[in-house]
Amino acid sequence: GFNDPNVRDSPRLDALRRKGMRFSDLHAGASVCTPSRAALMTGRLGLRTGVTGNFMPYSLGGLPTSEVTIAELLRKSGYRTSMVGKWHLGHLRDFMPTSRGFDNFFGLAMSHDYGCTDFPGPDTNCKSWAANTCSASQLSADGPECPISPFNPWGSSVPLYLDDRIIEQPVDHRTLHSRYADYAVSFMRKSTGKPFFLYVAFSHLHSPIIYDYSRWNASRRGHYGNAVRELDHVVGRLVDAVDELGVSGTTLILFTGDNGGGDPQCEFGGNNAPYLGVWQRDHGGGGSTGKTSTWEGGHREPGLAVWPGHIPTYSTSDALVSQLDFFVTFAHLAGASLPRGRLYDGIDLAPVLFAGGGGASYLRRRVLAHPNSGEGPMGMLETVRVGRYKAKWRTGGIAPECVRIRGEARRAPPLIHEPPLLFNLYTDPSERVALDVLKNEYFAAVVRLLANVRDAIVSSVSADLTVSQVDWSESPIARTCCAAASPMCRCYGANIPIRSRNDVLGWTGGGSFVK
Repeated sequence: GFNDPNVRDSPRLDALRRKGMRFSDLHAGASVCTPSRAALMTGRLGLRTGVTGNFMPYSLGGLPTSEVTIAELLRKSGYRTSMVGKWHLGHLRDFMPTSRGFDNFFGLAMSHDYGCTDFPGPDTNCKSWAANTCSASQLSADGPECPISPFNPWGSSVPLYLDDRIIEQPVDHRTLHSRYADYAVSFMRKSTGKPFFLYVAFSHLHSPIIYDYSRWNASRRGHYGNAVRELDHVVGRLVDAVDELGVSGTTLILFTGDNGGGDPQCEFGGNNAPYLGVWQRDHGGGGSTGKTSTWEGGHREPGLAVWPGHIPTYSTSDALVSQLDFFVTFAHLAGASLPRGRLYDGIDLAPVLFAGGGGASYLRRRVLAHPNSGEGPMGMLETVRVGRYKAKWRTGGIAPECVRIRGEARRAPPLIHEPPLLFNLYTDPSERVALDVLKNEYFAAVVRLLANVRDAIVSSVSADLTVSQVDWSESPIARTCCAAASPMCRCYGANIPIRSRNDVLGWTGGGSFVK
């Protein structure tokens, strides 16, 4: 594909790449699902939004309503707004997309591995993954260590939502993404003649790997490659709709991901090469260098930007950019003013998008902080990048490496580095060799610069009067279930309203609520 010439699973994305700009140095705002999406939606680090970890099926909180989302900003500027796919910023009504600036929503409230379905996909946490249907017996299914087992820790199945209602539980993964495409195309058609913002978040490449197994089965990379092929096809449908509606000249298309592949999932987690964090594997005791880590494999993402007549075709930008930049950039392009009194961690990418050479010089001294997403205190800033140099004050973490590497799933011991490990990512993208900061004065000066940068960002957060607070409490009463009397909450063709936070906290049990 456009990031790996040896892969032939993404012809539509490859064609899209030829129509616009590829980013070679684009980064997610965090290395795990929820905080990455919060950073994308708000343009602010998790230390500001309060969103530093994942929301779970029992979570009572969500993205704080004090935070302003891209959708809220654009809707005030006259845009029609729609969200399709995985949300993962809170599943109670107060926090769902239609309460956070989106006119409508079709998708999942959180990850599709937070409960069972009738059509499970591959997951290395589940030895008998194919048997883990919602109706499976204890003899055939895995236990609670498998999140998609009917004996999962939350005792629930995965629901599908339309706006603020549950319409299907458990969701049928086989047809999910074709339905996503149908809904997204319908939204664009209904928006003809009006500005619109469409946010589509697919679930394909998150374990368990899900796709239509009856249609996509020819990739040499097995399940992962088959899922990429379906993802590629669905993206192609959306791009075709933009072209057919005659709005390609007024539509900016961005394509990216929310975090790197998960090492514990082995072949079901994809391939982060060349961003393999080799130092960790050779000197740090093993462990994951992908998702949940601040090694490059955890947060460096594929990136495409397409806007015919505005963004140079078949161009590449080596500028250091972040998904934190999308909020500020969208505000600029829409002619919207940023909310007053709020500090943002992104910058306007217009000089990068619309410069023939990719605008790399504009961001030559760009500062980027990568928050902990599993290596230490969540959200804490212990990895900082300026230009070609990256410093890591902490290594080790919660996620193991793929068991197939050495025959065991090693977890790295937590280590604090003072001075930090320093890498030149231009010459060493695999982060194999830590530079000698003790004997080389230039590298020592770079470390001092990076330390000052880190301290300045932390000071900025400490002085920020708009820092939000998240309720991280959990309770089984927050579990989403469309039919409590039905085993694993089964309902099809349903239209069940989502409960609000007040509804949940006022619940007395027995299917009734305190009013």
